[in-house]
Amino acid sequence: MFWMNVDFPEKCCTVHKQYCSFILQNETDKKGIGQNLEDGGWHQFASLSEANEKYEKSYSQLKYKKCKKCF
Repeated sequence: MFWMNVDFPEKCCTVHKQYCSFILQNETDKKGIGQNLEDGGWHQFASLSEANEKYEKSYSQLKYKKCKKCF
């Protein structure tokens, strides 16, 4: 399982492994889980290739990176 942090203010998407401590546990007023809010959101994927496909399809205007802590 993988998570993608879509971050509009930072203009980037960061992919994390399932148990990374950086993953947001609760939705905030500006950051959603499973949906984008004002500042973006966290989205879960079954595989890294699925996350990459979503990035290419929906967020290619943002920078793509893998988390330096969990990868």
